[in-house]
Parts: sequence; C-alpha cells; structure tokens
Amino acid sequence: MRCSKRMIQHSVFLEGEYTLQDMRSFFFYWLKKYGFIYFILIFLLFVWVFSVNGKLPITVYHSETLELLLNGLLIIVLSIILTSLLIGFFYIRMQIVYRKNERLKRKRTYTINPQGIQIQFKNSDTLFEWYEVTAVTEYKRLILMKTSSSQLILIPKRFFTFENELDSFRELVTTYGQAKKLKLQS
Repeated sequence: MRCSKRMIQHSVFLEGEYTLQDMRSFFFYWLKKYGFIYFILIFLLFVWVFSVNGKLPITVYHSETLELLLNGLLIIVLSIILTSLLIGFFYIRMQIVYRKNERLKRKRTYTINPQGIQIQFKNSDTLFEWYEVTAVTEYKRLILMKTSSSQLILIPKRFFTFENELDSFRELVTTYGQAKKLKLQS
C-alpha cells in the first residue's frame, strides 16, 4: 500500500517539568484569547441590568445625550473593573492550583513519532494518536495541542534542547497530524 504522505521514521524525545513561569505563559496566552470576550459579556450584562431596571444610575436633567454618554462611560468603567477582578481571580487560582498540584509539577517525558504523542509520568502513560489532535498552536514560549477529548497538551519550548528537535516536531505535526487548526512558526 502506498502512502501519499512522506514517511518520517524518527521520534522526538522531550522531557521536563512544568514551572510556574510555564503556567503563567499559558495563562497569558489564554487571557489574550478570552479576556476581551469576558469584557464584552460583562458589558452586555450591565447594559441588560440597566435596561431591565429602566433607570440609569446617572441622571442629567435637560440633556439626554450627556446622560447616555455618562452612563455608557460608567458601564465601560464598571465592566473594566469587574473584568480585571475576574482575571485577577483566575490568575490567583492558577497559581494556587500549580502550587498545590504535585502531579502538575512532576517530570514528564514526551515521545512524538508517527504513532502520536506519548506522555509518560512516573506512574502513568498516555498516548494521543494523531487523529485525536484537533488544533496545534505554536507561541513564543509554548506549544499548545488541543485534543478531541477537550484536553490540552502543553509543551514548553524550553523542553526542546536543539533547534532540529523543534523542526522535527513541526514536520511530524504537519505530516501526520490531522488538526483542523494548525499555526506553527517557521
């Protein structure tokens, strides 16, 4: 049977432990993606609350335009404050989870080859086959791989000792991966 894809016979072996800096990097990538969505949802919630109430908090007599402008600014400021508090809560929660979760800090080994991505811990072994990987995004410090089971595979770039390992990883992902979203740097 002939295969249309070029066959890569080698594997990429990586190992390391997640650090708090890795988790912070992941958090800020997550924040770039979802922070604005949280702001919009909170903004719309305030607009809905004030419209259901029928009474705006700031009343300006004889100037409807000024009243709408001031109330709009108030809603924006309240939305920014509430979004900042929510993000701060998530950030503190992320730090607490990292500090308390010993499994998260354990050394792990990745074997990436034509069969998929195998992640090994001290007492466990998981294989994600390539068809399970739905999205791969490469950032400055991290590579995030989303799987069909709604899990994330997080690979800090510092786990790649040599540049050719990263190149081999990219080649494996593009050759064997079936991700619908693929954003790799060159």
